[in-house]
Amino acid sequence: MKVIYHGFDGLEFAIKASLTEEMCGEFSAAQELAKENDEFCALKVGDEWLHIHSTGARGGYAYRLSHASTGTWFFKKHSLNNDAWGVRFSAASHALAISGLEGLRQKCAALLLTLGIKASDSDYRPSRADFAVDFIIPNFEPKPENFVINSQTNRKGISEIEGIETNAKSNRITSITVGKMPNRQVIIYDKSLEANIRRKGEWPLIWRQNVGSELDGARVWRVELRIAKRHFKDVWNVDGWASFYELLKRILQKLLNDIRYCEPNAEAKRARWTVHPIWQEVSRVASESLFDHIPTLTPDKYVEVKREQKIDELQKQALGLLISTAAIEDVKSVDLEEFLINAAKSLAQTAQTSNPPLEQKIARAKARYIHLV
Repeated sequence: MKVIYHGFDGLEFAIKASLTEEMCGEFSAAQELAKENDEFCALKVGDEWLHIHSTGARGGYAYRLSHASTGTWFFKKHSLNNDAWGVRFSAASHALAISGLEGLRQKCAALLLTLGIKASDSDYRPSRADFAVDFIIPNFEPKPENFVINSQTNRKGISEIEGIETNAKSNRITSITVGKMPNRQVIIYDKSLEANIRRKGEWPLIWRQNVGSELDGARVWRVELRIAKRHFKDVWNVDGWASFYELLKRILQKLLNDIRYCEPNAEAKRARWTVHPIWQEVSRVASESLFDHIPTLTPDKYVEVKREQKIDELQKQALGLLISTAAIEDVKSVDLEEFLINAAKSLAQTAQTSNPPLEQKIARAKARYIHLV
């Protein structure tokens, strides 16, 4: 068994602040353009590109923005009454993998300053944190019956974490989730499978930089510890960054003690089962290295990986559409190359006479993929 990565994989917080009147006007105008084009609108603020979506989000958030370097932002409209909690944020997992918790926190603060929003550390209220530890474990298969809930956990605590959800693929378990959100939760899942399905090409790159050829053919299992808003607020009274940093280690250790993954033994009482080495390692990492971040993926390398993935995806889509067209026109396989060459010439001619003009279409496409350019 080897730990090949650890770090935060999720972060959400609210901010006691609101948009300036000037930025609210810019967001409103960009949102109207997004509605007209039935997609998001790219807006440059300082040196940052933001994608503003055509709709907001529940909770009174008028504006929903995507920012490649940090994640998704939600803003309420500018209010003369200064609506107390006017900003909400949800991190992108790759942003945490690149920058770590503290680095991302600083990036978020810098972006807010660019938007004219000043907020002190006490104006932030963390509402979710996910901490992940990735393993290579030969011949490991998780079993839901090996989870044990601490008998000393009080009734309310048990109600927060009871219930086990299992997912399987091809008759093998791919994930086991214990607990409920928005309280707390642990999950063991096949991260290598998830990265492949969701086309997260950055993860194999991160792992390979840490373990090299040991990754070849190996399944990577992730243990993820999730703490959400209700548990932060009601149980631990986390109300800002200071208490978050002070208490998070204790919060996670309590979770690991209340929910344990064990190895069954001869003991009739499950509470006396031996804690599995994977759980011991997660506990050690969360205790000793919780806020340590050793970057293994640069922003440029991440963009390179995602650019290659997107180009490959779009080219496969284009080829698939042309093959479908060839099938409808009853083109034989031996004639496909000539068909594709003629189709490319025809498309090039059509593009030159398109409406709106080709330059405008390219500009819109570039804005859509500005984070990959």
